[in-house]
Amino acid sequence: MKHAWKATVIGLLMTLLAGGMAVAQASTTAVRPEPGSARLERLREKLDLNDAQVAQLRPIMADWAQQMKARRQAYRAELKKVLTPAQLAKLEQRRAACCEARKQGQKPGVKGQLARALGLSNDQVATLRAYRQEMAPQVKAQRQQHLAQVTSVLTPEQAKKFASMVHHRRRGGRRHPAGEATPQS
Repeated sequence: MKHAWKATVIGLLMTLLAGGMAVAQASTTAVRPEPGSARLERLREKLDLNDAQVAQLRPIMADWAQQMKARRQAYRAELKKVLTPAQLAKLEQRRAACCEARKQGQKPGVKGQLARALGLSNDQVATLRAYRQEMAPQVKAQRQQHLAQVTSVLTPEQAKKFASMVHHRRRGGRRHPAGEATPQS
């Protein structure tokens, strides 16, 4: 009788363990949304896109998402070459804190404080600035091409609204009533 009880407990524990492992595996293998799909859904909503436009924009948005991912990876590789391990660790902590702040609807830190917070030397700042300046023309060209591709799918009214959305986004996402001057940062 004692052994039957032990076998039952062990069986229950094994079942719970197997169930927990299955849940953990399912959560790690969950289907990720298609690259660019969140942006496409926002455009669908804000511009009142029809199904044909969404179908045309889907590959454009996915391609843009891949370009952005490649750019971020290249910049992170450059950061790894320039920053010390301690600075990289601080940077990751700040990124995590910023992500958490955004999820809670808060504005993360102020631009310009990162170099100070990480304790970057003047040489490190100069190296990273030079890298960004070197990449700027390529980034600008890619962005203009992407915007032109998106605009080519839109009606004239949608294109006008999209241009306004892009303009506001480039100005820090602030919305200002027509005729009001945009505050200078």
